[in-house]
Amino acid sequence: MSHVLKPYQNIVFMKAGFHGNETLEKIVDRKRVEIDKTGYTFWGYGGGSCNPKNQVQPFAEKSSKESNPIYLCMSETKSKHRPAVTKENNYYSIDGQSFCRIPETIRVPDTNYALVIKSLNSDEFYLPLDKTKVAIGPNEGKQGHEYIKGQSDKACLTLSGDIDTSSPNSGEKIILVAELCPPYAVFLKGIDIHSVKIV
Repeated sequence: MSHVLKPYQNIVFMKAGFHGNETLEKIVDRKRVEIDKTGYTFWGYGGGSCNPKNQVQPFAEKSSKESNPIYLCMSETKSKHRPAVTKENNYYSIDGQSFCRIPETIRVPDTNYALVIKSLNSDEFYLPLDKTKVAIGPNEGKQGHEYIKGQSDKACLTLSGDIDTSSPNSGEKIILVAELCPPYAVFLKGIDIHSVKIV
């Protein structure tokens, strides 16, 4: 088992890859620089799952109250879809209502949401999604491999107590691990300040 994962660990699973005009390797290098400069950074994502306010924040806060760190575990997607960057985000919000300016040391283009991370490390292990369950939201309790296969490329998951992360046959190959930090996840907006409440 990876040194990060423990029985009944809470994690966010996500697939990552080429985005905008950057390879995953370039994104990772940039994010590590942002963490060095700022102490944290935003890892952007889209889609309808892992809503910051309704799912990620309460999931992570519960884990924090139990004195357990929560980790983002990422596998690599080989998607060759490479859209050009169309939106630069300038503001973030914890609640989706009141927005603050994103620090100049952080760049997170073309996404609606972001996880807040304070570390980003290379790792290599296999995450058995059939030994996980969706931890929050309308699909709570569903096995992770069924949820990921059928609906999404990301999820808030809880691991079972008997996980083997060493076998290539056991699940998704994880290549990156990040530790989340408060406020755990945020909403993002572009430069149109007339559409948001700035605080």
